[in-house]
Amino acid sequence: MSTWYRRSAAQGFAPAQNQLGSMYENNIGLPQDYKRAATYYRLAANQGFAPAQYNLAALFERGRGVRRDYKQALSWYRKAADQGLSAAEKEIGYTSADSGSSVIMPRPWPDIAAPQNTATPTPKTS
Repeated sequence: MSTWYRRSAAQGFAPAQNQLGSMYENNIGLPQDYKRAATYYRLAANQGFAPAQYNLAALFERGRGVRRDYKQALSWYRKAADQGLSAAEKEIGYTSADSGSSVIMPRPWPDIAAPQNTATPTPKTS
């Protein structure tokens, strides 16, 4: 399975690069290797592929395969969010570069994420 992804990734196909990153990160058909995951995510992220930008941000936030860097995480989450990736929009509310640490903050984009059916519905009260 990874052979076709490798061939596509070598040709610069961002979705394949992202998939290989995911396979390395999650030990799916390939040995778990966070550094290789970060390499493939970065290749796709630099092409503007929002899912890879999100995945790379998550590695920076957790310090997997890369040095933990909340500013980089926030930057990549913002790039993905700017393209409308609702999961990244949510993460921006949890990652703060101001203090150099991950801080729970109010989610600033609920009006954007809600129309994409990603927000938890509020129970109706009588």
